[in-house]
Amino acid sequence: MVLKIIEANYIKEGTLLHINPGGLESSERLAKDGIIYFGKQNDEFINDFNFPAEEAVGDRQFEIKYDIIKNCYRAKNLFGTGLFYNIDKKLQLKNNSLFSFGTPPTHISVTLPQEINEETDSSIFLHSKIVFKVIFGININHT
Repeated sequence: MVLKIIEANYIKEGTLLHINPGGLESSERLAKDGIIYFGKQNDEFINDFNFPAEEAVGDRQFEIKYDIIKNCYRAKNLFGTGLFYNIDKKLQLKNNSLFSFGTPPTHISVTLPQEINEETDSSIFLHSKIVFKVIFGININHT
């Protein structure tokens, strides 16, 4: 897998990070455990990829982990407001999805109304109403 940097303050746009099931090639952590940690350069954690200490990221911001059973990679936020990615094709909306866009940034949460089926005790999502709520930004709490 290749992770391409499309926008950054300190690293050249277009930089490619090569990831394999063992981890990040040219990792600063030198571990081959299938986990790639991204974070701020610091004395407490050794990350596979370090942002400069002055960057506004956590000591361990997020990880990418290889799932050997499902043969796929999964990203997980470890610190802060979330982990966001660029959407370049259609995406199925899910309850509690977050979108971030703009400068200054605006974060919007998605709520799919649901009703409980009492016989099966499970949720059924009603796709006729979708609620978008600004949770961060100039129009906070607007729906």
